[in-house]
Amino acid sequence: MLHNDPELYSEFSSDENTETQTGGAETESEELQTEENHSENTCSETPPRSERNVSSGSLSKRRNASRSTSARKKDVLQDTPPKKARASVAAKKRASTRKTSAKEKDKQTKLAKSDDALGCKILNYMKSANRPFVRVLGRLVEEKSIYCKLYGKSSVYCVVQAQESADDDVISSMDREIEEARAEIGRLKKEAEGLAGLLSAVNEYPSDDVLRDEIRAFEEEIARCRERLSSFGKDAVDVDEMKKVDGHIKALEAEAKSRRISLRAIVDSLCEGTGMRKKELLSEIGIE
Repeated sequence: MLHNDPELYSEFSSDENTETQTGGAETESEELQTEENHSENTCSETPPRSERNVSSGSLSKRRNASRSTSARKKDVLQDTPPKKARASVAAKKRASTRKTSAKEKDKQTKLAKSDDALGCKILNYMKSANRPFVRVLGRLVEEKSIYCKLYGKSSVYCVVQAQESADDDVISSMDREIEEARAEIGRLKKEAEGLAGLLSAVNEYPSDDVLRDEIRAFEEEIARCRERLSSFGKDAVDVDEMKKVDGHIKALEAEAKSRRISLRAIVDSLCEGTGMRKKELLSEIGIE
């Protein structure tokens, strides 16, 4: 905690330095007090005059040293803050630390309670839905309430199903139902294929609107043809007259045929008499 919070670390460091200085000052003051007591005890035991004259120089030195030490002690005590102030600062810091730790504990407790409630809700939901439910459920996996499957980068969590042994009769009946369902599926597939072929054949024919338009156009064409036939029927030729005309045409065709035969015989005779070819003779006569 101290390394993560620089300000708090600096405050604790300054307090430790202050306490160290104060402790050093107290130790030094105790040593000075011991020396003073020792000097007083020495002075109280008054030696003879001859000895006092010998040790007067050392005694004056000790007094001067004790005075300088007491002066240093006063300076140190003036610079050092009172113990009550230091204790109040330390108490405040300890109280703030306790509050922070209490908040962290409350937060962790709330998170744990919320995690427990959320885990129970998810577990109940997955049991009721009976299907995979993707979420961070590591705790439930550790409790073996659910199990996890990894598919690439995805984690799928499923409820642990109860391993119950099924009866042989139930299994056989389920197998029969499966076979019947497969047969029904095959029949429906064939029926669907037949209907698909019929639908494609029906889609090849024109729609009803197109057929209605075509029927209307054909009816109009029939009406026009009937009008033309009616006009032809007004100037119709008699049947007997048609027969006479047909007989006359046949007689003319027979006469033309006989004349062509006679002409061919005459041309052949002339070619034999003149010794000319048929083309030369016909060009000479002027017949093409």
